[in-house]
This record gives sequence, structure tokens and C-alpha cells, in this order.
Amino acid sequence: GTRPLDGRITIVAYALGEESFLDTNGNNVWDPGIDTQFQDLGAVFMSRKYLQTYFPATDQLIPLSIPGVSNSLPCIVPTSTLLPADRSIPNVGGSTCDGVWGQAYVRRAVETVLSTSVSRPLWYTPPPNLYVPTGATCPLVQDVTTTPSTPQNLIQGYAEGTGAEVRPMSFYRLGGATTLYGAGGAFTFMLADANPVRLNPVAAGSTVAVSATAGMTVAVQGGSPVPSTSDANFVSISFTFNPPATSGTVTISITSPSGLTTTVSQNVSSNAAPASGVTACL
Repeated sequence: GTRPLDGRITIVAYALGEESFLDTNGNNVWDPGIDTQFQDLGAVFMSRKYLQTYFPATDQLIPLSIPGVSNSLPCIVPTSTLLPADRSIPNVGGSTCDGVWGQAYVRRAVETVLSTSVSRPLWYTPPPNLYVPTGATCPLVQDVTTTPSTPQNLIQGYAEGTGAEVRPMSFYRLGGATTLYGAGGAFTFMLADANPVRLNPVAAGSTVAVSATAGMTVAVQGGSPVPSTSDANFVSISFTFNPPATSGTVTISITSPSGLTTTVSQNVSSNAAPASGVTACL
């Protein structure tokens, strides 16, 4: 089927049941006047952006009704002792609630990420000791929809209550002409997939391997294999120089469950950063 541009879809499951309540006397029965706290559930909807708020322009309303139940009162806000109202319990609220405990369509929503097999290692925050030769192009994430291409802020999520895109600072690609100086023997980067607009994780189960040029010892310290998650995770690489070597290149290979391997190389050096002839890639 059609994949959304941000690579994310929401799945909602629902069935006829009854609203959760706080059973004060523990008899497994709703007792009016005794049991007063319950979760008032209104209409079910599918949030395109996996948010708690219902947006008619983008979300799909699931119009379900129960015979004999009116829909006229605001939803009761659940107390801390009950399941909280969040994006996993999609509830239109407002006039779709009845203010009375009873039958309702119980529901659960989950977001599924359609990760690409191609990986994209990124600097989440460019290290201050990351340099690129003067005149070279900084390896920014590029927006290929514009000519010429310009730095792009990947969408990190959507703001609850507004549905607006949340865009962090520009991300920087690993590798290219950059050199990491005085890194202290390790560096950490974010492992994202190749989605053009959204910061998504690579496919679950992807593995990270590392090698280096002669005179270096390298190892993956964390982040492999990639867990099943909705957020891009971090990978840590350690490296040491075997004298007399003081610089080299670390090659990182990310292999997806489909067998596709993405490879990037990062230059590293234990020397002091040059005083001239370079500019920070910031």
C-alpha cells in the first residue's frame, strides 16, 4: 500500500467492552454512589500523526454508537489512579462522551515505523572538534527537493495539541571530508534510516560492524543490534592508536535484516586540531 512520506502509520484496534473504573470495595462490580472514578470514553479515531488530540483535517473518525447511550457531556478526565488519557487510547472527547459509566468501545493504538533498509549515520549535535577542510562542503543532511539543495531540519516528531512539526537543529552526516580531532578514544552518533523528512530508526535487527586502517584498534561499544523502537538510537565506537600511529580512518558498516549494507568512513586523529586551514562544520 501507500507509505506516508514520514514512514509512519497508526494502527487502531477496538471492541465493544466497558469503561475502566476504580473498584473501591473490590467486588468487581460498578456500584453507583460508591465507585465514582472511571474513564469516560468517547468516539474512537485514528490519529495520522499518532497524537492524543483529534484533528478532523488529517485524522480518521470511527463513528461508533451504542443504542440507548446519549452523547452530550464532556469527557471526564481520568484521575492518576486510572489509565491516563494518552495517544495509545484515542478519544475524541467533548460531545462524544456521555458522562456515565457503562458500555464503550475499548481501544488501543500503536504507531508502526516503516524503516528503510538504507541507513544514515548522523551527528545529532556536531562535536566541537569536528573539522572540514576550507572550501569543502559540510556533510549536512540535504533537502533534495530544492535546487540547489539546502540544509534540512529533519522532523523529530509532532507537537501534541497542535499537530505541528517539531524540527530540531540540522543534522550532520558522518564521513565525507571531516576529521574528528582529539576525540578522546570514542565517539557516539545517531543511527537513522534514509527517510527524507522524518528522523526514523533503521530497521530493527540491523547490526553495526566496524574496522579501521592499520595502526588502530576499534570496537562497537553499544547500539548493535538495533532494537525494535520508534526512535533512532545511538551507536558508540571506541578506538585507540597503536604507536606510532596518531591518525586513521574508522569504517562503519550497518547491515539491515534484508542484507543491504550501508558503509561510511570517519577520519579521526589524536593530534591537536590545526590552528588554520580548517573551519568547523557547524
